[in-house]
Amino acid sequence: MAERHSGRRQKSRGHFDRVERGIGRVRHVILGIGVDVNLARRVPPELRKLATSLKIESGNPIERGELATEILRELDADYEKICSGKFASIA
Repeated sequence: MAERHSGRRQKSRGHFDRVERGIGRVRHVILGIGVDVNLARRVPPELRKLATSLKIESGNPIERGELATEILRELDADYEKICSGKFASIA
């Protein structure tokens, strides 16, 4: 997932998902998330136009525990919507 910052498109996070469906239902979902959180400007020159981090973009260090908590809260809220038949609201 690319974000636009200062007129550039750079990537600070990505995700991988795999969904296995059964007849009329989702059997399971595998989700992987990667976030460049506190990466400093030690990005190799060839990647500087493509890669960034939340710290670089915000100008402030990010507390990883708080970020992880917020990500899990959002995933839990989305899971609740899926379980209550409101999948379209997150798709």
